[in-house]
Amino acid sequence: SPMVSSASSGRKALVRAAVGGHGGWMATTEGDPTSEATEGPDGAAPAPHRGRRVLLVVGGIVVVLALVAAWAVFGGPRAEQSSEDQARSRLAPPGATTATTGAPGAPDLASTPAAGLYRYQGTGHESTSFPPLAEDQGPAMPGTVTIDAAGCWVVQIDYNTHHWQSWTFCTADGTLRETRNATFSRRTIGGSNIDNTSSFECDPPVVVVVASDAPGAVHPRSCSGHGSLITTPTTAAGSTTFVGRESLDVGGQAVPTLHVREELAYQGGQTGTEKSDLWFAAATGLPVRNEHHIVVNTDTPFGVITYTEDARFDLQTASPV
Repeated sequence: SPMVSSASSGRKALVRAAVGGHGGWMATTEGDPTSEATEGPDGAAPAPHRGRRVLLVVGGIVVVLALVAAWAVFGGPRAEQSSEDQARSRLAPPGATTATTGAPGAPDLASTPAAGLYRYQGTGHESTSFPPLAEDQGPAMPGTVTIDAAGCWVVQIDYNTHHWQSWTFCTADGTLRETRNATFSRRTIGGSNIDNTSSFECDPPVVVVVASDAPGAVHPRSCSGHGSLITTPTTAAGSTTFVGRESLDVGGQAVPTLHVREELAYQGGQTGTEKSDLWFAAATGLPVRNEHHIVVNTDTPFGVITYTEDARFDLQTASPV
């Protein structure tokens, strides 16, 4: 992985520099009026406590160097919450033709959500075991809905300025299907950005939920893809179970939802598990709430790197803003 290679080589270089600096400081005390004398007044060796003081000073310098080296290797701009202006840049220009949501009172999962900007809020935490980096998500998580050429629609949620996720859904005939999903992530190491975009195709499209499902109904799912950084193909396969119908409060408005639970296993270039509870607006399939836990392992020349993510987001506006 370039991320691991870059961090490792930078860290080794800084460690070598720190060791060299240590030796240099130890050799330059001669002639310094503030340095400890090498001999006592009578030519005897210095008192033991003086040697201990020198070691303490040098030890403090080494600690500072280690902290500076760690910042240089692993530090950098941290992720921040995304702005609505950034999300709006994905939308079609004013006046462009977009699909509509259909007439009020239409059957469940018979129409697409209206295109536009939606407000989501949430909390989340994500981390990698090496380099040991962690970032938070939210609280603002702006989302957008855009309509694609096939009449399906794409919803993208910005977890923070370093991480977004999108899903392509098709809502028709009382069924919500997913055709693809994508994730972008960025890690900043020593001032350099390491970006990865993973795209998964669901072929054939997977059934997420059917309006006529009874609680306990199960739909199999399988999507395969790879990342721009980790190019070995990976398959995420498992099942989606319909939990039941629930009403959720969205900005003071009761929104009927369809609650499903996904359990996925990753195999191939990456291995791991993903467990998610998702609530979709019964009328259109728009995500209303999402709670997920992900643990994914990647085998590298430096050992297995583990990525962990725990997050949740909730819709705040039932209509586009």
